[in-house]
Amino acid sequence: MPDKPIVTEHKCPCCGLDQPLTEEARIKMVAAGYMRPEYKIYFQIFDCLIVDPQLQNKIPIGYQIPRFQAAVTICGNCGALYAKQTVERVAKKQAPVILPPGSLNNPPGRN
Repeated sequence: MPDKPIVTEHKCPCCGLDQPLTEEARIKMVAAGYMRPEYKIYFQIFDCLIVDPQLQNKIPIGYQIPRFQAAVTICGNCGALYAKQTVERVAKKQAPVILPPGSLNNPPGRN
C-alpha cells in the first residue's frame, strides 16, 4: 500500500474535456481575492474504507487499511457527472477511545 497518497486527475469520460462546471466561478472568486488559487471545488467527495464491518474487530491496531476518495463534479461542456479526482491512501486502525461514564453529559469547559 502506498506511503504517500496517489492522486489521479481525470477528464470527462464522455466528451474528453477538462471543464468542470464550477471552474469559471472559482476563477472569478480567485481574481476577486476571495479564494486561494490552489483551492478546488467539487460537488461531492466520497470517502471509502475497505473494511468488512462483521470482521473489523479482527483487524489489529495499527494495521494499514486501504482508503479511497473520489471528488465528483459535473462537466461544464456536456453535463456528465464524473470523478474529477481520485485519491488512494491508507488509514491506520486506531485504538478505541473509552470515555468515562457521564463524560458526554458534562463536557469539559461547560458548567
